[in-house]
Amino acid sequence: MDKRRGCGKPIAVTLSVLAALACVALGVFAGLYLRQQRARAQFEPPSVTITYPDSGISTLAGSYLPVSATAFGAVPIARAELWVDGQLIETKESHVPEGVSPLHVSFNLLVTQGLHMVYVRAVNAMGIIGDSWPVNVGGVERPGPDDPARVVTVEEGQTLDDIATAYDVDPETARQLNPGLGGQEPPPGSEVVLPPPRSKVAPGPEGPPVGPRLPTGGTQPPDGGAQPPSTGQRLRVLPADPLISPRDIMALAMMGSPPAAPSILYAHVYDCTVRLVWMDDADNEERYEVWYLVEPWQDPRLIAEVEPGAGSWVWVEFPAPSPGPCTVWVEAVNPWGRQPSIKVGTSVGEDCPQTLATHLQVELLGMAVPGGYTDVYCYASLEGARAVQVPGGELERGFLEAAAGVANIGPWASGDRKVVVPVPGDEELEIQGDCLGWSPERVLTELGNFSGKYRRDKWDGTPHPLPGSGFEIDVAIKPLGAALDTSGLVTTYGYEDPMMRAPYDVSLGAAPPPAAIDPLARGLSWKWDGDPNSISGFQIWFNGVLYNAGGGWSLVDPRARWYEVRLPRDCDMDVTWLVRAVAGPAHSPWSAVSDESHVRLQPCPEPVYAMVAFDTIHFLEDCQDLDLLWFLELNGVTKHFHIDRGTWAHLAFDCGPHSIGLLGRYARVDYPHTIVVYLGEAKDLRRSSQISIEVTDGFWDTLGVLEEDKNVSVHRVLYEFSSLEEAQQALGCGREVCVGPGSGDPLAKEYVGYRATLCYTLYIFPQSEWSGCELDQPYYIP
Repeated sequence: MDKRRGCGKPIAVTLSVLAALACVALGVFAGLYLRQQRARAQFEPPSVTITYPDSGISTLAGSYLPVSATAFGAVPIARAELWVDGQLIETKESHVPEGVSPLHVSFNLLVTQGLHMVYVRAVNAMGIIGDSWPVNVGGVERPGPDDPARVVTVEEGQTLDDIATAYDVDPETARQLNPGLGGQEPPPGSEVVLPPPRSKVAPGPEGPPVGPRLPTGGTQPPDGGAQPPSTGQRLRVLPADPLISPRDIMALAMMGSPPAAPSILYAHVYDCTVRLVWMDDADNEERYEVWYLVEPWQDPRLIAEVEPGAGSWVWVEFPAPSPGPCTVWVEAVNPWGRQPSIKVGTSVGEDCPQTLATHLQVELLGMAVPGGYTDVYCYASLEGARAVQVPGGELERGFLEAAAGVANIGPWASGDRKVVVPVPGDEELEIQGDCLGWSPERVLTELGNFSGKYRRDKWDGTPHPLPGSGFEIDVAIKPLGAALDTSGLVTTYGYEDPMMRAPYDVSLGAAPPPAAIDPLARGLSWKWDGDPNSISGFQIWFNGVLYNAGGGWSLVDPRARWYEVRLPRDCDMDVTWLVRAVAGPAHSPWSAVSDESHVRLQPCPEPVYAMVAFDTIHFLEDCQDLDLLWFLELNGVTKHFHIDRGTWAHLAFDCGPHSIGLLGRYARVDYPHTIVVYLGEAKDLRRSSQISIEVTDGFWDTLGVLEEDKNVSVHRVLYEFSSLEEAQQALGCGREVCVGPGSGDPLAKEYVGYRATLCYTLYIFPQSEWSGCELDQPYYIP
């Protein structure tokens, strides 16, 4: 008998138990993960878009420039802030305490001479911060009476340097005053801004001025070498985390909130090193991220992830990535969200090296081939790009001569042509291809394929083997040009990789059902045929602006093909959604614009409101000793004020007139003397035969529990209009009316009133298009 057969049953039971436990664990993990994702959605930062001006606009120094922005999000927006060069310039609060979404704001910016970085910050009702993409604004020196400002039209074949030379302008100043060119030459027929002619005063010992220079931000320390505080905690750079760390698993089981944003940030450059110092206001951050931006039209780059601070001042240093002006900021991050510091401008000296590698140079140093092969050539593909021939045809024969099993690669490698590739986003360079050679029988034979992957620590210029099937190539990889560093703190700038697959079939879903929790939420879907393991995620752009721009919040999971987005409003706007794949600093081309991704939302219904602001009441009878209760009413909407609500008023030998807004104790009542009612939609009321507005009040003197309250004021005024246009014309910017015994409003159809004179102002919104009224919307929306 084979007794071993009985062993299968306990093993099967054990495996079943383990499988069941694994399923339970996965279910719990999935449930916790879903709960965390829902909670994180609650803490998404507001989306902020500067609608005017465009980046690169210039205006005369000393003039005002309007800055308009829209902020929106799932949580109402409490306020918006205008920041210029790291300084808070102005704050606009929401007109309602709990906030609104979307919040439309407009600031008047007094532009000073030079180039300025402008952005708008929004703070929602939960204190979560969102920033707009920054824009550059130039202030041109205001000319004197005989020095008109100069706007020059570009002629065919002219460069910006040609124009600067012709008008005796420093070329760098011309570039700074025209930031919208983005480093490119102006097209023929376009206009560029130049500073006015140089002063006619003889130049001093240091020569004439050369125009405005880029500011370094309002939070910089004073000149003279002083550095920001460095007595705080120096933060270490964090090592790369595994895909899922124990800390991430623990966070799933906990409820939390995003960390507090740093309240202060200093940036200082010395000896080609950038030092950032900030106030660590958070007590629950997991890490800080250091971000770096060169131009507003580029993607920001993550410079470093550093350890959390212990409170008070903290600081970090890193090699200046590149010479020239830049913008830096830090973000406090934990599993529940992130909060950014202010954005600070600084400038790195032109004598500092380019430490931020953007491209790699790949050199083939040698090749071992099977014996007997005399001439060899290969096709090499770097990072999946189109294969290039090695050698590439510069040699007369186009082959590498081989002898004794060694291909002589020197003549080709010593030339001025190099194999160059952008720094890979995943920090791993992949080289693959195949080689061919002439066999001893003079037959062109495929030698085989080769393939190798090289992490960042191999980009040091030393030889490394590139193995093939039956042969081997030695390669050396190093930063191209003057770049000195591809390791440590710095990464690369963003660039478009045309070989990366672009998302397609981007589609904005239909409106949710009426019972949906958020009527502005939509589902954005797309398709993508690439390998999700090869990218960091997807970026979504809304009307040309990064959606929820805020570091990691802007990336969607690489395996996702759907994301919930939120519209600023659900009508009367053009909406364009674009998606691109991102792998570190590299990104794919944009998705194509189609009828599904570019949508014209339906026209907004235009609501019509009537509003009455009750101004004064003047009692005409028995007003020696009044303890009042009263009501105010418009079209059946009533506000009551009486003793039970703590708003009663006592008047002794004072008939008035009394301001109704000051008559009672209104500590817990908003707009106590104003009522707004909804009348319908403008498109319907323009066709309607009648609009009715009825204004009513009632005041009583409370004589005590044993006596009936005495009526001391009653009014009822009824207005009727045949159309919205008639009502707009009759009421204008607000009709001021006083009605009393025997003295009604001639405009009213019906009137009743006695014992007091009531004064009020009656409005209708919207007003006529060209009215120019100072008050163009109701005090509140009912």
